[in-house]
Amino acid sequence: MKYLLFIILSGLFLLSILLVSSCDNSEDAFKPFPVASFSVSDSTININSTVYFTDSSRILPSSWIWDFGDNSTSKEKDPSHTYTTAGTYMVCLIVFNVYGSDTAIHYIIVSEAGKAPIASFAVSDSIIKVGQSVTFTDKSANTPESWKWEFGDGKLSADKNTEYTYTAIGTYTVKLTVTNAFGDNSITKSIKVGNAPVAGFGATPTTIAAGESIQFMDSSTNSPASWYWEFGDGNTSIVQNPKYKYQTIGSYNVKLIVKNSFGADSITKTKYITVKSILDADGNEYKTVPIGTQVWLAENLKTTKFNDSTQITNITDSAKWAALTTPAYCWYENDEATYKNTYGALYNWHAVNTNKLCPTGWHVPIDAEWTTLINYLGGDSVAGGKLKETRTTHWESPNTGATNEKGFTALPGGYHYDGAFLSIGYIGSWWSATKLNEIYAWYRKMYYNSSIVKSYNYKMREGFSVRCIKD
Repeated sequence: MKYLLFIILSGLFLLSILLVSSCDNSEDAFKPFPVASFSVSDSTININSTVYFTDSSRILPSSWIWDFGDNSTSKEKDPSHTYTTAGTYMVCLIVFNVYGSDTAIHYIIVSEAGKAPIASFAVSDSIIKVGQSVTFTDKSANTPESWKWEFGDGKLSADKNTEYTYTAIGTYTVKLTVTNAFGDNSITKSIKVGNAPVAGFGATPTTIAAGESIQFMDSSTNSPASWYWEFGDGNTSIVQNPKYKYQTIGSYNVKLIVKNSFGADSITKTKYITVKSILDADGNEYKTVPIGTQVWLAENLKTTKFNDSTQITNITDSAKWAALTTPAYCWYENDEATYKNTYGALYNWHAVNTNKLCPTGWHVPIDAEWTTLINYLGGDSVAGGKLKETRTTHWESPNTGATNEKGFTALPGGYHYDGAFLSIGYIGSWWSATKLNEIYAWYRKMYYNSSIVKSYNYKMREGFSVRCIKD
């Protein structure tokens, strides 16, 4: 019993020694100092945002001093603070109790006010051919962080800038959506995909006489939007299917250029149009002239054969001529060498009435066709001047009112009247194919000293000039 008590007492004495030894130089070891700690509602904010601070210090803090890093402070336990300037701020909390203090810090990042991106993009070409690539370049504002491209055909891309190839005709709506921490925005643009036109055309007829019309017909494919024709004589048209008259004998190259949004194409047909001479049965060549809706020979007829190549009787005897009831012709004063090429022949109406006098495809005008011509030129009182050749080379002075406005070039070939040749240089007379009765037929007459053109009828046996009109 004595030994047990001794051991216990000895142990207590040793413990006392140990306790005294451990506290000799640390008399504050048992004082309850505070331990600072706090949390924030958000450590990354925008200007004019408020941060809420929550104290989580331990060991009985009794007072708090907050320094928000922008020269603002607080003594509240759980303060809030609004930052008005961008920057990085060190927030310091000091907590106190009767035994001492402790400090904790935290950083707040304040950014300029964030904005959602504004979508925008550029395209290398908004109208392209099938198989052609398009480059899409992002031009969005406010620093997007992600991109979503929708190409309108079900395909997508997440690249900032991208390139895409369309393989089918169509109009595609391309959509770009951009996103950042503050929102998203979208924009769309259209891409048209197609093919350039392929030029093609035809014409009918392709062989004509001067002054005749040709109908050109576009046969281009891939929907051209514009047409440009070159007819080979210096004239052009932008009509899709133009109708055109060639005035000069020759062969002509025709070119068509077609365009649409996707490109252009052209085609040239070499010597495609032939404008041939008008030849009578003798092989005499004639100029032609379109006037209004009509096409006329621009020269007096000088054939000695019908268009079936049968010979027309040439009568030089005045008495025989006056008695004729059958087709015949003569030259003024029976002088072919002097008068043929300029004034043509003089024919009786019986030759006109065969319906074979003019070249094939042409005829002697009926009286109503003369009336159409004269009315088109302003009527009887002025039409003669507009039809007559100008100057006084062939017409005697003063050749009143002569303008030859449309190129008809009426000449004063005189006439064969009851066996006599009269008035060359003074009067021009031209048969119509219309008869008044069995003895008389209608004709037109022009004068050297007047602008008028007169309609008369006279005996079918007389010899007048002939002009032909196209069928």
